[in-house]
Amino acid sequence: MPFISDTSGITIDEPGAAARLAELCQPFKPLSVLLVTDKSVRDQGLLDEAKLSLKAAKLTVTIFDRVDGELQESVVLSAFNLAHQANANVIVGFGDSNSMDVAKLVALLASPRCEQKLTDLYGVNKAGGHRLPLIQIPTTTGDDSEITATAVVTTSDKTKSTVVSPLLLPDVTVIDSSLTTGEALQIEAVGG
Repeated sequence: MPFISDTSGITIDEPGAAARLAELCQPFKPLSVLLVTDKSVRDQGLLDEAKLSLKAAKLTVTIFDRVDGELQESVVLSAFNLAHQANANVIVGFGDSNSMDVAKLVALLASPRCEQKLTDLYGVNKAGGHRLPLIQIPTTTGDDSEITATAVVTTSDKTKSTVVSPLLLPDVTVIDSSLTTGEALQIEAVGG
């Protein structure tokens, strides 16, 4: 069975666009937003304007910032559990490729119409059903994870598994150059 990649969706390439996150979420009728990121992005304040935008719009904001190093299954499952507890109905990946991959998988797994477990998704076109709205905001450049239909998960000390599905493609991708300059360069040097 051939895999056809379609990177359709909206791409916004604009300095400062992440500060308009609430506006970008509006077409999806958000009530609760899960931001998937890592501690470095959070500690450097790169999330601040986006978070303020969401709070100003009176949306519930939950931050999952435990993405770090090799993307482990346990991290995906922890983010999924947090999304479920927060009743998130929009998922935002904000950071490097690992944050993007966690957000993709959580958007799928946390959908009320998803009946699959993470391990059911490994392979090509194994994901079925629907996912929650997904917005990707990368803080690194070069790997394009924010616009690919793949997510890579470390499943053991020696094994990585890949999920490949058009369901992983985002609804909106925000390329905000202010996130990959200045202080953000430290993150890019490490992550991108």
